[in-house]
Amino acid sequence: RGSDPFNGYLLPIAVLKLRQGFGRLVRSRSDRGVVVVADRRILTRRYGAAFLRSLPTPHRPAAKPDEINDIIARFFRSTGLPGETEVFLDEFADADPYDAWDGA
Repeated sequence: RGSDPFNGYLLPIAVLKLRQGFGRLVRSRSDRGVVVVADRRILTRRYGAAFLRSLPTPHRPAAKPDEINDIIARFFRSTGLPGETEVFLDEFADADPYDAWDGA
């Protein structure tokens, strides 16, 4: 019919799945947590805005691992839970995940 299958079909399904997954973690207004989307396309592609709009506010996009680490550490300090947080990066941190996928 001449419609765009990505924006008209695949994108809404992916956005819905992210929102549903988030909803399984945060079920009430009193629940708190940190969700990290480790895919830079949410910030660098036009369609990323659809994902961000689907999440409840407030959300704070962060692009640097140190900034993410600080946000997570502050969250855990505010909850009074013991432990330390650390962001681990590997050699594929900047790679497209589909480049390394072997199809298995």
